[in-house]
Amino acid sequence: MPVSVDFLLRHGFPQGIVSALAADGVTHLLEHQVEAVLRFNLLGPEDLLVALPTSCGKTLIGELAGVGAALTGRRAIFSVPLKALAREKFELFKRRYEGYGLRICLATGEFSSHQPRISRGEFDIAVVIHEKLKHFLLRDPGFLKGVSVVVLDELQGVEEPQRGPELEFLLACLKRTQPRVKRVGLLGVLAPDDPLAEDFGGRVLASRLRPLDLRQGIVLTHPALADKALREYGLPAEAVTDSEWLSIYRSCNTGEIATERIPVSEEGENDFLRMVGGLVAQGESVLVFLPTRREVEQAAFHFASMKECETGCPLSEDLRSLEDELLLHCLMREVGYHHADLSPSARSLIEEAFRRGEIRV
Repeated sequence: MPVSVDFLLRHGFPQGIVSALAADGVTHLLEHQVEAVLRFNLLGPEDLLVALPTSCGKTLIGELAGVGAALTGRRAIFSVPLKALAREKFELFKRRYEGYGLRICLATGEFSSHQPRISRGEFDIAVVIHEKLKHFLLRDPGFLKGVSVVVLDELQGVEEPQRGPELEFLLACLKRTQPRVKRVGLLGVLAPDDPLAEDFGGRVLASRLRPLDLRQGIVLTHPALADKALREYGLPAEAVTDSEWLSIYRSCNTGEIATERIPVSEEGENDFLRMVGGLVAQGESVLVFLPTRREVEQAAFHFASMKECETGCPLSEDLRSLEDELLLHCLMREVGYHHADLSPSARSLIEEAFRRGEIRV
């Protein structure tokens, strides 16, 4: 059962911080967030590895560890693998904590104006990418003096050929640091035999269950294919119609295989557009992932041309400031796109607009 965010008042967080969290939508804490404070001494000195699926609230666990340190006059570093993630966390922390007087800084490859302040220790919480944290540590062996918590996000990257060596270096440096720095590692589901838990050390908060179940499956558009698939999985026969297709999915929480009906729009250019159109007509928000930037822009243009997106809505002032004509055309129909060719400010505006519900696709 979720617990009111006021729970944090009993564990050293002042009313101003708790009110800022509540104003930003964090009105309740999930089970694992409460567990991290009560059973895993989140605000104490012990290292903690948090292995939870998406939507379980592990990022807030790391955030609370860092804020808890900053509130006692110590400093915290939040390290993530990607520039977009770093920018998102920076804006989030500024929104929540700058009003309380905490100094929030950012350092990525394309944003370096805060780097001198971070080097001098003139911050309470610094958000950096892993590459920048490595740079700070190599340039100044005493960089972590005065830092008491380092949160390392997306630690599953340690198994990847490109990111793995960098993360291993950071973990090794943080283990040797004197005076000791509390490490909080965040990652997705941890396999029972994964050596990372032993290598990391410290306590492990792990679960495979999601508060909101994730369904992974396929959509069947043809009656014959649907009949065959249903028989293979031992599921009752169901019809595929012109207005509804059939999805066969597996629940990530239970492993159960079941079916779901997917609404589709009227005959259109292709099945993909029909499915997105049907979901939008039902009031759903849709995220679509495509392999290339060109395909992303082409798909966004097509989605914006669907009758389900024709009405659109007035753009907010910050979105009207964008200079990309194709992007503006799509946004006026509540369709957006996001890729590395967009400027950092444009990507940030798109991310925020999607969170506000101003972009449906």
